[in-house]
Amino acid sequence: MRFSISSALTQPLIEKDHDFPVSSIYILNTHASDDVSVNLYMQRAGGNSIYILKNTSIPKGVALQIPLLSFDGSLNKDGLFVKLSAADSTVDIILT
Repeated sequence: MRFSISSALTQPLIEKDHDFPVSSIYILNTHASDDVSVNLYMQRAGGNSIYILKNTSIPKGVALQIPLLSFDGSLNKDGLFVKLSAADSTVDIILT
C-alpha cells in the first residue's frame, strides 16, 4: 500500500479490523525544504494508542525504514495511523 500524506490531520493507514499484514513501513519526507515530525501509532479497539514513532524528526529528502515483526489488524483489532507535525508537511508512506 502506498500513501501520500500532506497535512497535520491524523490519517488512517490501516483501519481497525483490516487484514492487511505489514512487515515494514517506509516513510519518506518529500517536503522541499523542511524536516517533518512524525507520530506513527497503532490504536487498539478500546482506544489506547501504542506509538511506533513519537515526534520523530525526518530530515528533508530522507527515508526512514521501520521493520516490524508482525502487524495484522484482523487478529489484534488494531488500526495504524500517522500524524505529521505541520499542515504543509508532506511524506510518502509505503507499507510492505
